[in-house]
Amino acid sequence: MVQFRLVREPLMENNLSSCTIRQRVGIGILPVDIVKTDSSHKIIMTQGKFEIVDLTEEKNRKNILDALGLSSHELDERCPVQIASAGHSKVMIGIKTREKLNGLQPNFQSLADISQEIGCTGYFVFTLDSDDNDILTHGRMFAPAIGIPEDPVTGNANGPLGGYLVHHKLLVQCKT
Repeated sequence: MVQFRLVREPLMENNLSSCTIRQRVGIGILPVDIVKTDSSHKIIMTQGKFEIVDLTEEKNRKNILDALGLSSHELDERCPVQIASAGHSKVMIGIKTREKLNGLQPNFQSLADISQEIGCTGYFVFTLDSDDNDILTHGRMFAPAIGIPEDPVTGNANGPLGGYLVHHKLLVQCKT
């Protein structure tokens, strides 16, 4: 189970009690637990089975970096470029700086073409470069092969990201 803390300005959700809702997603119906605390809510999202796969061909890794406008020296050495899945697979690309992340201008057609070759439609570029202790990562998710040039929410990328970070010992798993 991967946990994410919901941080928002106090709005109507402060009137929401703790509850469980069920969400239909591509892998079935999954529960989402909403736990009210004193000042906010904790959202617990159940994910599918976590899996991680190496990109077997170096040319695929190079093509992905080229399509994203990245060079190898901009990658975070702790974060190998791999496909991670918790029901929906994404290529995880960890980079060193938030500045580079914010400046990405991907070649969407190239990313869509690569998706056909590797059988994975999403590319989640993230960084651990954060100056806020409450924020571990910043990320952007691209999926032009399925008509989503950039996903502004990245909800189905954060589940695999959590598993990926735990797998690479960059995040300690939360106990409930």
